[in-house]
Amino acid sequence: MQRIGVLQGELDYLLPQKTSVENGGMKPEQRMRELGHPKELIEKIYTACSAVKQTYEELPKIVERMEQRRKTHEVCAQVMLGICEMESQQKAMIERFGENSSLMKQVREGMAENVEICKRNIEALK
Repeated sequence: MQRIGVLQGELDYLLPQKTSVENGGMKPEQRMRELGHPKELIEKIYTACSAVKQTYEELPKIVERMEQRRKTHEVCAQVMLGICEMESQQKAMIERFGENSSLMKQVREGMAENVEICKRNIEALK
């Protein structure tokens, strides 16, 4: 911010001199002695300060928009965290279903074997 103030001060000092140089028809050597800088450099500084001033004036609006969007980004981040959590839970459930399926297959095979043993035992008792 201080840099902007310094450049603005230089600009305020150099602008009247620039106008008098343009209107007075000074020679380049005389301009260099009195102003210390060539005309092109003064114009470059003026252009830079004008751009900075415009940005500086728009800064409150930019900050306000960023603050408004921050809330939206926070909500989006929460939604994304919820989705990530759901995906990890879904993956864990799929793994458990696979484990349960394999256990059910073992139980089915064991039950079938038990049925066969029961049939043999009933036949033996007859």
